[in-house]
Order: sequence, then C-alpha cells, then structure tokens
Amino acid sequence: MPTPTPAATGLHARVLTLRYTPERAAVDDQALIDLTHRSTVTQIEARFFEHNGAPVLLCLVTYQTGPPGVTAPATTARRDRRSHPRRPVDGLPAEDRPRFEALRAWRAARAREDGVPPYVILTDRELCAVVATRPRSITALVAIDGIGPAKAKRYGGALLAELQRGPGTAPPPRAPALEPPPARTAQATGGAS
Repeated sequence: MPTPTPAATGLHARVLTLRYTPERAAVDDQALIDLTHRSTVTQIEARFFEHNGAPVLLCLVTYQTGPPGVTAPATTARRDRRSHPRRPVDGLPAEDRPRFEALRAWRAARAREDGVPPYVILTDRELCAVVATRPRSITALVAIDGIGPAKAKRYGGALLAELQRGPGTAPPPRAPALEPPPARTAQATGGAS
C-alpha cells in the first residue's frame, strides 16, 4: 500500500487475509505489521476459519492515516515504532505501568498458546483501557472500546483473573489432571457375585 497522500488521509478500513505458513508454524502477519508501520490502527476484528484444509485469519482493520496534509511515516524498524511517543502506554500513570506489563506478559503467553499474534487477543490500547478502568466483570469488560462479546467470552475470565492478581505475583498453580477413581470391585462394595 503506498504512502497516503493528503487527499487520502482519514479513517480507513481494510480486510486482510492472513494465511498459515507451515514453515513458520504460524500465521504470516507481515501485511498487518506493514500496515501498522504506515498508519495508526484503531481497531482489529479477527476471525479464524479454514480454507482448503489450512487455517486462515481474516482481519478487518480500521486505521487512520493522519490529518490532511500529513502523511503517516513509513517505518521499517520495530525499534522506531516502539520508541514512538504516541504509544498507548505512555498515557498511563507510572504506578499503572507494572500492571500493564503484567497483562502484556499474560497476553503474550496466551497468544503463544493459541498460536495467534498478541494483538489478536487484545491491542495495547485495549490493555491500557483495562488497566485504567480495572473492570471487575465481563459486562464491564465489554464496555471497553474494542472488546466485544466474543473477545470477552474467549479471554475475559482469564484476563479478569490476571488483573485481580496484579503485577509481580505468580499465577496460581494449575490443578493437576484428575485421575479416574479406581474401579469398584464386588469385595470393595460389600456385594457378592
């Protein structure tokens, strides 16, 4: 996608079809990364489906290219994007940043578990809104811009638990797998055959 001209600035939407690549054992999200380097992504709606036996991620991306007369910078290095002063986390008070980083770590782990990029789970903007509002219910979570019922249903319980746990605390241990009870025998039940 070429750098936007002054006449082409404003709010836009684009559908990206991201295909699974067996070599990387992941979805090839380069098109989405390229789009985020050239513009400000405001929302991503993602749906997984299967096409010809292969997983595909379909993303509806809403993005902004800037006010008239200003073009979005074409950035290729991740380092430059991370140091950009308009990151959502920059708007958080210093005391909330450890909580944001804890949620970010939870998101990264969940993304690895689900085999999706972290922004599919929640964007940094959505994580910041969660930290700022500290929702205590799924209903409150859905009230946050960008978190709809599907995201809340899929990730809400774990997200709220992580938010309540707070930064610097270890997650609770996972319950061990339950073994089936031993088979009952006639002798153990007091019955005779």
